[in-house]
Amino acid sequence: MKKICCCLCICLYSCTPFGFLPEPADHPVAVVDELYKQFKDRYALFEQRGLNWDSTYAVNRGRVFEGMTDDSLFNVLTRMLAPLDDGHVQLMVPGKDKWYSNRIYREGLGFELFDTLFIQQNYLRATERGDGYFKGQIGNHLYVHFTYIGAPWLQLPGWLKTMPANSVLILDLRHNSGGDFTYALEALRWLNGERRSVFLSRTKNGPSGDAYTPWYNWFLEKVDNPVQNKVIVLTDRFTLSAAERTTMMLRSLPNVKLLGDTTNGGISTVVYRDLPNRWITRIPVQQVLSPSGENFEGQGIPPQEIVLNPSAPKLLGTDLVLDRAIQLANMP
Repeated sequence: MKKICCCLCICLYSCTPFGFLPEPADHPVAVVDELYKQFKDRYALFEQRGLNWDSTYAVNRGRVFEGMTDDSLFNVLTRMLAPLDDGHVQLMVPGKDKWYSNRIYREGLGFELFDTLFIQQNYLRATERGDGYFKGQIGNHLYVHFTYIGAPWLQLPGWLKTMPANSVLILDLRHNSGGDFTYALEALRWLNGERRSVFLSRTKNGPSGDAYTPWYNWFLEKVDNPVQNKVIVLTDRFTLSAAERTTMMLRSLPNVKLLGDTTNGGISTVVYRDLPNRWITRIPVQQVLSPSGENFEGQGIPPQEIVLNPSAPKLLGTDLVLDRAIQLANMP
């Protein structure tokens, strides 16, 4: 009898907070409920995206039942998230491709309209490739394409300082998926002669509807002798996240022209959250406005001049967006 009691005590001890905790419930109901709660508490953009999250949850909660397959559960979760059409919202499931709420990213709509290899082979001389960028000369002008916003941007000031006075920087942000915008905030000040407000942001920090941090004003700092060269910025529907904040910085400068297509419209900062079945989702937790109060979330930042490639450059034989940038660069 003493041996039985001893074993029972050990089993009870292992299930207490001081021993091994039980695995979280990973049945479909718990997963859907947790997804609902995580977004309800942290997602900052329901109003901007025009979605009633409670109604969306109620409809899809009725599709969940015990014992449903992982594929069926995946379909329910993506049906909940798809109406957000948010480039930052993702669902990551082992054995499946990363799923995007944004239809442009999810279906690759127009992805072939920008071709980095075509540009390198047909437009550039003195090409240089590095981590996250490639650059080269187009006539007297400097062309730079960054694939993300990060440490490679810190090389930009050095490149700017070696440009002839009558040359133009063609800065290509097409298919730039974002990163850490503070690198661009540092690099672009070398184009800036006065301190400028570039955007405002606030962060959702609690479950109530009005739980936000105060608005924070982000500034592009100045340098005493900024580079005066003109800059032409190219964007498309795959210009996302920190690349869009970088576009907001650039559009504040007087010597910059935006060209191409409207950006994606996914500008918020995100957090990652685990669901009870160890699937992972990304949740945008910030609202971002221009200094004048413009909201580009879900809409994208429009260029000053819209120029589109009607088909893939290698099929078209040219990149019309880059052609127009070169034409503008060659104008007095």
